[in-house]
Amino acid sequence: MRRRPTSGGLLAAALLSALGCAAAQGTQERLTPLVNPTAARVLEFDWPALRIGIAEYAEGPTGVTVFHFPRRALAVVDVRGGGPGTVNTDYLRLGYESPELDSVVFAGGSWYGLESTTAIATALKDDGIRTGNWDNIALSVGAIVYDLGARRFNEIYPDKPLAQAAYRAARPGVFPLGAHGAGRNVRTGYLVGCNAYSGQGGAFRQIGDLKVAAFTVVNALGIVTTRDGRAAACYADTDSPRELRAHEIVARHADTAARKPDRSAS
Repeated sequence: MRRRPTSGGLLAAALLSALGCAAAQGTQERLTPLVNPTAARVLEFDWPALRIGIAEYAEGPTGVTVFHFPRRALAVVDVRGGGPGTVNTDYLRLGYESPELDSVVFAGGSWYGLESTTAIATALKDDGIRTGNWDNIALSVGAIVYDLGARRFNEIYPDKPLAQAAYRAARPGVFPLGAHGAGRNVRTGYLVGCNAYSGQGGAFRQIGDLKVAAFTVVNALGIVTTRDGRAAACYADTDSPRELRAHEIVARHADTAARKPDRSAS
């Protein structure tokens, strides 16, 4: 005969469940931001009009990269792709007269990381840089990448404290390269089995008075290649040649997939 659970057993189960929920909800609050971490490779450049702050949660790992323009900047946006995740970018579409912004934010955490963008706007107001007047509202725009799922054992995301720590530590002329900031836990080549860690990258060049900078966080399903078509990075099979061209990787992946047994009926 099956015994009916006692009220004491139900109460204990309820308490354990509540404690488990509380622990899960408190995970973010117990985290300590790692701000402007030491990087093996750093892009250094001369552009005082732009300040960059990096902050990470090592427990994720995940992070955020903040580009702050102390005197604001004119901007335009081009959002593409099948799964975009952005905040406030509509205001930067062509057609508006004054697309001035204070900051651009890149973050991990997928859509959960979008609060990093609005967190910078509230920090600008709280610090007295912007106000509540209609013509002095802080404008922060941002985009996220997906760094959750099977690549790590938790669902920690870049949140408001992390983003504001990065903003308040922003400095000019220094950009960490590799697995830092929003690029702390990104990969490339998942579509064809590479899964190589990538990170964030940057480049700067000055020609006369003209300054051009480019910053990226690469989390592509496809393969990043060099100009001659070779994979820039790929965790290839042990029996694969060390240097593979992109079309060779795709062909090998397609051949492997075709030879896998069909277990759909099992």
